This record gives sequence, structure tokens and C-alpha cells, in this order.
Amino acid sequence: MVDVSKSIEDGGNLPIVKQALLDVVLPYVDPSQGRPAENSNAALMTFTDETDPLVPMASFDETEGAKAEWLNAVNEMATQDRPAYIYDAVKDAHLMLAGLDEKTKTRRANVIVLLTDGSDGGFKVIDPASATPCPDGMGAPGQVCSRTSDAGGNDAAYTPFDPADLDPCPAGLAVAPGRACVESSSETTQNELLRLLGTEDKVPNMLVHTIGFGQEADQTLLKLLAKAGKIEGRYVYADH
Repeated sequence: MVDVSKSIEDGGNLPIVKQALLDVVLPYVDPSQGRPAENSNAALMTFTDETDPLVPMASFDETEGAKAEWLNAVNEMATQDRPAYIYDAVKDAHLMLAGLDEKTKTRRANVIVLLTDGSDGGFKVIDPASATPCPDGMGAPGQVCSRTSDAGGNDAAYTPFDPADLDPCPAGLAVAPGRACVESSSETTQNELLRLLGTEDKVPNMLVHTIGFGQEADQTLLKLLAKAGKIEGRYVYADH
């Protein structure tokens, strides 16, 4: 699970993340690197406020095909001016592991590795001039809806918001003229995720490793997630 919100690219960190993915995963794909490919399976997901399964869960038994797929996915990885929903992302990864074949799931270590340089949530870019009543079933009383922008400034999904909550966007966030920002966070709460990983966990042999990339990473949160599973994972701090 790789955070691809815009801050990962700031300061030239995206190439470091890409190379780390190749250094960690490709040795398992290529036996010439000294590690066996047998029984190695992996998936690659990136996330902002949505989770993107770049490479679905697949066996590395087919060495060349698996290597090519990972190389292409990592090379094409790009950041977006969107918040990072850590809780939702880890929940999505857990659901994917829970959906694996029962024999496959129980015979292997089921591991989530999460890399992020921030905390849960952030800012969504809003066009106040395009605000309209929310579609049925969306939004709370007093809220209106606007389409948020993707990295290219194009309108994306609807976002409900209270007009009183709009603020100027942070200086480092590239936005189109006339746009404002509203803070947002995961739909999944921290407590819900901790229960899912711990007492309610239905994925056997599962643990979560977390990587805090840089000083802005929420180290308290990442340490908490690493300890949440029935098998305790590891937290690692990675300086830029």
C-alpha cells in the first residue's frame, strides 16, 4: 500500500519510493537475485482518497511476466493532489486478503506493508461556484455538493461539504483559479480499523508492517497500526 498524495512527489521523493518498491519486491520475482520465487505472491496498491489496485494479487512463479508487470506499474506510478485516506486504504487491503481462496489464505503469511509520509486525511479541492444540492442519499443537512478536482484540474467525484468549512488551499497545493479547499478524512474510523485488524480479524496469519516516510509521517498512528494485528508487525522510519 503506497501513499501517492502530492507530498510524496514534493522534494523529489517519488523516485526514492519507486526504487524501494523494486528493491524490495523484485528480488522475490527474480531468483537470480538470491531469493526464491516459489510461493511468493504480491499485489501493489496505491491510494489517495481512493484505492487503486495497480497490480492484482498474483504468483511470481511466472518470473518474466511478473517482473514486467511490476516494472510497468512502478514506472507509471504518479501522485495526485488529493488527501490520503490511510484507514480506508488498509481496510481495502484487508478485504482483498480476506477474499483470497481459503487454502491460500491459511497456508501463507498474509502481510500488509503500508508506506505513507503523512496522516489520515487532508484537503479536497472544491469549486464553490459549481456547488449544487447533493444527490439523494449524499450529504448531511446544511451541506451542498461539488465535484472535486483530480491532479489535472478535471472534475472528479462529488464531495458533500458545509460552505462554512471552506478555506483557502494551502500554498503548496497546485489548484485552479477560483478553487477552495475543505478538510476530509477516511470513512473508516481508527477504532473500526483496529477492531478489524485485531479482535474481529478473519484473515489468519496476518500482520501489518508500516513505513513512515519522512518527519511529517504520523508515527504514532503507524506504530499503532503495526501493533494492531493478532501477530504484531513492525514500524520502520525512513528518512527522506
